[in-house]
Amino acid sequence: MPDWDKNRRAIQNWIALVLLKDTFSPDFTNSESSPQHVPSMSRRTLSFYYLFALLLVSVSIADGQVPSSRFFVEGHFSANMYDGERSTSTSTGLSRILRRLGPSGIIGIGYTLNQSFDLIGEFAVSNYPGITTNSGTYDYIFQDESSENLNSFSTTIRYRFWRLWGFEPFLASGFGLTFGRLNNNSRFGIGPKLGVGVSHRFFGLELVATASQHYVAPNSAIDLAGSGYHLDVLSAASLGIRYRFKAPKPRLGQISISGPHTLDAESEGIFTASTDLDPSEYTVRWDFGDGSSATGRSVRHSFSIPGTYQILTTVFYDNSSSQSAFEVTVQTVFERVKLVSLSIFPNQANVGDRIVFTPILTGNQVLCSWVFGDGTSADTCETEHIYDRAGTYRVRFTASNKDHSHTSNHTVVVHTDACSQLPKLSSVFFPAHSSVLSLEMRQVLRANMATSSACTERSIEISGSALSTERNAENLAAARASQVYQYYRNLGISSNRVHISKSIVIPVEKLEGLPWTARSVNSQLVSDVH
Repeated sequence: MPDWDKNRRAIQNWIALVLLKDTFSPDFTNSESSPQHVPSMSRRTLSFYYLFALLLVSVSIADGQVPSSRFFVEGHFSANMYDGERSTSTSTGLSRILRRLGPSGIIGIGYTLNQSFDLIGEFAVSNYPGITTNSGTYDYIFQDESSENLNSFSTTIRYRFWRLWGFEPFLASGFGLTFGRLNNNSRFGIGPKLGVGVSHRFFGLELVATASQHYVAPNSAIDLAGSGYHLDVLSAASLGIRYRFKAPKPRLGQISISGPHTLDAESEGIFTASTDLDPSEYTVRWDFGDGSSATGRSVRHSFSIPGTYQILTTVFYDNSSSQSAFEVTVQTVFERVKLVSLSIFPNQANVGDRIVFTPILTGNQVLCSWVFGDGTSADTCETEHIYDRAGTYRVRFTASNKDHSHTSNHTVVVHTDACSQLPKLSSVFFPAHSSVLSLEMRQVLRANMATSSACTERSIEISGSALSTERNAENLAAARASQVYQYYRNLGISSNRVHISKSIVIPVEKLEGLPWTARSVNSQLVSDVH
């Protein structure tokens, strides 16, 4: 879109330049001299002034609005020299050359085709000294007083063949057209144009120096003289400035966001923001609605708590910003349900005993249900139950969540007197030459305690043993029995229910007939309930 404020200022500047015309134009009203005797370059100079003022206004209007930064404009001041039949300078050497030089103003519009070639069109308003007209002999043939002028337009291709330290020399070739008036006759000419030059980048601009020759046909097109194949030559050496336009910056338009609208809790989602702009030109900030944020065109994020979240995306570009919202629903992930272990305490119960069922489960948001086999049920994971009749009961336990379920069956035996038949307790074993209880053996002793808990009126006897090949076997057997005794006490069994009966040393030859694993066993706990 055009920047109208900028254009308005440019047009106002142009009007101001026009209003200053009288400041730069000579006033011959009171002149005592005839205009033809006054060295007159004023109107031509003003033409140069208008030409470059127009160039500046055009740049100010077009800058930032052209479709590509490949476009550029150039403004040159040039020293020109005419070589033809009407050249009248009688000087010699350097003086002759200097008296034949005239000024020129040139504006050009170009386009960079690629890294090596430029296409440029140039328009020039020029003076060429040292030519005689039919109206008289003047220093300048195309003088304002005689209403004579010479303009030219040329189109050339420049080939940049080298680059070093910012300098880019080039060769130029093309065609040019001359047009204007001479002796009240409109004249036109055309011919090839050749040149060389060099450019150099300087603070965002480019300095350009050129030297060219324009061969004009027919021979009389410039000076109304001559014929045949001898062409008039217009030579020029110029110095100017090239300015490359800035391509218009695109506006920040619609923001597109891609990503999952549904996401499992703790699962990572990828969210990407895009616009019509080059991704390198803008930055993106994400506010996820859970107190966290991130930056980047594409980000990863996970939500820990289920719910609905509004993700606010802000895109920053060229001192402006735009926002867009994206909704994500985070749902609960239901893990697989599995029964790791089930503790039934006591596992030998009498009628009227309170039995505690304690499951250890994997999974989340698990619901439990129990069917105790006597027509009753419960719906808590850890529960208690009392049987009022002796018998063997099949207990069904079910654990489930929204996506998974696990069911297991267990047998519970209820006695009229659970201790009428004494349960057998397990033995524990020690490493060779050691009286330290391992973690596994401690678990065996805890199971023994649960087994004997229903028989509170019975006592536990402990006998320790050691192999005859172990160091200090008798003391080692007593130490092992003492360790088991102390662990029972730590579990809460009173001293009147547990005692050490004996410590024995077992000759190694008595183990020959046992399996290899039995031979590696160094001690055992023998527990009897009285």
